[in-house]
Amino acid sequence: MNQLNSLKVGALNCRGIVDEKKRKDVFHWLRSKQLDICCLTETHGKNDLFEIQQWESQWGYKTFSSNCSDGRKKGVMILFNNTFSYTIHQSVSDPDGRYIILDLTIFDIRFLLVALYGPNKDVPEFFNSLLRQIVDVGNYSIIMCGDFNVVQ
Repeated sequence: MNQLNSLKVGALNCRGIVDEKKRKDVFHWLRSKQLDICCLTETHGKNDLFEIQQWESQWGYKTFSSNCSDGRKKGVMILFNNTFSYTIHQSVSDPDGRYIILDLTIFDIRFLLVALYGPNKDVPEFFNSLLRQIVDVGNYSIIMCGDFNVVQ
C-alpha cells in the first residue's frame, strides 16, 4: 500500500480563530481527529508575525498561513502534525489571504497541497489567477482542500 494513502488530511471553515478560547477549542478538536494535515479557512488572521508565531506555538507543530492585512473574513492556514516527515520545496501565499500552495514531498512522493478560501461572490478571475499560480509551480499531482464558495 502506498504510504500516502494512509495520510489523513482534513479541512475546516473555522469562521475565525482570533479569539484565544475558540482557537484553543478548535485546535483541541482537530487534535482529537488525529489528522496528519489540516487546512483551515476563514481564520481571520492578520499579517502579524507575533500572531502567526503565537498560533503556531499553540498548535505545537509547523503551520503555514496566508492572511490579509485587515484580518477580516479571510485567511487560510495549513497545520501539520508530527506524525510524518516532509520536505517543503516551495510555498506560495496569496497576499489577500485566500490560498496557500505548498510544493512538498511526503513519503518520497512530490505533490502540491493547496488550501483555498474562495471569494463568496462570482469572481472567475480569482480562480484563473489561482490556476496560473499552480501551473507556475509546475507540479500536477494536487490535493486541494478548503472552502471554494462556488455557486453552481
